[in-house]
Amino acid sequence: MSPDPFEALRGADTAVPADPAFAADLRDRLSRALARGAPPVINTVARPVTVGALTPYLAVADARAASAWYAEVLGGTVTDLIEMPDGRVGHAEVHLPSLRIYLSDPHPEIGVVAPDPDGVPVTLHLDVDDVDAVVARMSNRGATVERATADSPYGRNATLRDPYGHRWMVMAPMPSRPRLPSNGVKEGDVSWIALVVPDAERARRFYTSVLGWEVKPGRHVGYQVVGTSPLLFLWPAGDARAAGATETAVGYRVDDIEAAVARVRAAGGTAGPIEHEDYGALCDCIDLQGRRFGLHQLDDSPILEPGARARQGDLSYLTFGVEDGERDRAFYADVLGWTYADGNPVGLLPETGMWSPGERKVLARQDEWTLSLGAVLCYQVDDIAAAVERLRGAGGECDDPRQRPYGLEVHGRDDQGIELYLHQLAP
Repeated sequence: MSPDPFEALRGADTAVPADPAFAADLRDRLSRALARGAPPVINTVARPVTVGALTPYLAVADARAASAWYAEVLGGTVTDLIEMPDGRVGHAEVHLPSLRIYLSDPHPEIGVVAPDPDGVPVTLHLDVDDVDAVVARMSNRGATVERATADSPYGRNATLRDPYGHRWMVMAPMPSRPRLPSNGVKEGDVSWIALVVPDAERARRFYTSVLGWEVKPGRHVGYQVVGTSPLLFLWPAGDARAAGATETAVGYRVDDIEAAVARVRAAGGTAGPIEHEDYGALCDCIDLQGRRFGLHQLDDSPILEPGARARQGDLSYLTFGVEDGERDRAFYADVLGWTYADGNPVGLLPETGMWSPGERKVLARQDEWTLSLGAVLCYQVDDIAAAVERLRGAGGECDDPRQRPYGLEVHGRDDQGIELYLHQLAP
């Protein structure tokens, strides 16, 4: 067989760099050809369909960059990206651990536009494990913090505007912890407290602002605070329900209300008729200094869970100013079985103190305020400096926080002049 003449001409297989001009021309010809058919799809993956799932579909100025940004700061991946013949992104998907986000470039010809720089009508709420970490990543990569990270009764949260104009609220639920029973554990514990105020609506605004209370209309009058320990109410002064009470009315848990009523009368107090409601048996009484209090017999048997403690907005301490310490301690010992150490009731829930002007105990506090006769309430807060700022901003007044053996404390008055304390208890 004669040799192949072309074999002598064969050379080595050597890669030749692409001609940029040729590559650009080819890409342009392919794009024009594809424009006559379906647009190309890149990076597509099959996804399961969840009936009823709601997915945010965001228009942004640069969907390609925004997809990468959301995936980075929120811990997700870009799984789909469809580029239209004109170069705009028609659809992109970012999958996060618990949801997915759709994105596209603006297409004003079909009414799809990016957010107005001056405001957006929708806020995206996202639950996360670590709010502070997510906020740090977002702000470090160009997001604007509109409301700084802070704790609230419903969770730790912050609000940001991302670089593409959308507003986000990121939130982590507050850690759950055992709650105090709402109506005391044993006879003599506080079952309910009503703050009697000149203007109940004004008080609602003040205490929801300062303590984060959620309130609902009271069963008979005023408001009931939702989810606090013990039960808390706001009653308007002058209403029949609040008759005889000034500033604070307190109700106590008893095991046998008929026996407790008999003890009130035997000790020199006054007791009205027993009323039966669906939440227990009640009786309005008046003690030896003419102050109203209540008896409350419940059918349930609440259990104090291990580690239970007050949380923000709860009553953490109750201070009683009484006219005659020896006489009034004897009255409550006879009626409710209280015992005392250093003049203060022992073992009550919530913790309770008692003083009278003649004992001069108040002078040891070195406060700028004068404690009133009757009950003064102390509320638990998580951040006392922030609570003081809210209190003053809402029209109240108080001293600066001071260290006590049990934590930080401030003493002051609300915007209607009612005396109060705030506590940030030691861990």
